[in-house]
Amino acid sequence: MTRTEKRELVFITTNTGKRSSVSQMARDFGITITEPLTPIELVELQHDSVKVIARHKARSAVHHIHDPFMVHDGGCFCCALNGFPGTNTRQELEKIGLKGILRLLEGEDRRAVMQNAVAYYSHAMWLRGRAPEVFYDEVPGTMLFVPQGIVDVTHPWSTLFQVFVPDGLTEPFAGLGLGEMQAWRESRGEPSSYTQLFQWLTQVYWSTA
Repeated sequence: MTRTEKRELVFITTNTGKRSSVSQMARDFGITITEPLTPIELVELQHDSVKVIARHKARSAVHHIHDPFMVHDGGCFCCALNGFPGTNTRQELEKIGLKGILRLLEGEDRRAVMQNAVAYYSHAMWLRGRAPEVFYDEVPGTMLFVPQGIVDVTHPWSTLFQVFVPDGLTEPFAGLGLGEMQAWRESRGEPSSYTQLFQWLTQVYWSTA
C-alpha cells in the first residue's frame, strides 16, 4: 500500500515544531504527516517570491524521495523596510535577531505581511512531466515594539510569532492558546496554504488519481 492510499504525506522541513503544528491541521483531513526516512537537504533559490522558492525546493527534492511530499517557504515582509526581511527572514533572524529587525522599525510604519507558500510534489508527477502544485496565502498585520508570549511547543515556528499581530487580533500568535489559534484559523476569510493543499488533495487529486 502506498503513502497516497494511506493518505500519508512527507513534510520535508528541519523545523520539527512546524511539522508537529501542521500535523494537527492535517488530521482534520484524515492525513498523516511524516518525516523523510533519511534527511533531505533542500536547495533554496535566492528569489523575492516565496512561491518561486517553494516550487524550486520541490523540484530539488524530488530526486531524493519517491513518496509524495510537501515543502514550505515563507517570510515576513515589512512595509517600511521595502519588504525586508522577506524571503530571507530565517537567515536575518539568525544574523541580526528579532531585536535587530525591531530596531530597524523604530519610528517607522509597523505594518507587515506574512507570506506563505506550500508546494506538493511526487516522483510520479515528475515522471509525467508535471510541475509541483503550489498553494499561497498571506496574513497582513502589525509588528509590536517588544516581544510578547513564549515560542514553545504551542508556537514553535519562529520568534516572529512574539511580535507579529495579525489583523483582527489584539495580541501576537505567541500569546494565543491552541483553542484561540484554531478559532482564528477558522475565522479567516482565506484558507491557509496548508488548508488549500489538504483540500485539493482530498477533494481533487486523490479522488481522481
